[in-house]
Amino acid sequence: MSDAADSEPKGGKRERTRAKLIQAASTIIAERGFAAASLDEIARCAGMTKGAIYSNFKNKSELLIAVRASRSPLMQPRLEPGAPLKRQMRIIAEALLASLPRMKVESRFIAEFHLHAQDEAEFRAALESQYTAFFDRAEDMLGLSPGALNVPARDLMVVIQSLSLGFVY
Repeated sequence: MSDAADSEPKGGKRERTRAKLIQAASTIIAERGFAAASLDEIARCAGMTKGAIYSNFKNKSELLIAVRASRSPLMQPRLEPGAPLKRQMRIIAEALLASLPRMKVESRFIAEFHLHAQDEAEFRAALESQYTAFFDRAEDMLGLSPGALNVPARDLMVVIQSLSLGFVY
């Protein structure tokens, strides 16, 4: 097999097309920023037409969400279910510190992602839905028994997320 075949996205034609478009969008956004990236330019970079974008994504915002979803999370703490809160917080702090170099590289994308949410109500609603689902799983993620905290686990995760973004910016 050739190297080109090895780098070809896996899956059916639709999945391969989406993967190429997401990769092209990620490349263009990294070079020029989200606001300056045109759908024509993204399509050209993927070797496709703008119609291919619209047959796979509702709009530029949906493509941006797909680009974000294609990236691995910046912070990946390996929490220990059942461990005391102090241990869980240490794990989160260590994961945050380990992720800071990558966050520095990704900070422009993260900032543009959140700025776009300020301007686009539909995009903001989708982002809020994702964050809500994440925060609603806080108790399970922390592996704490109900009532183990003096504050709701969801509130603690909101604070951790806010502090993490603060470090990024």
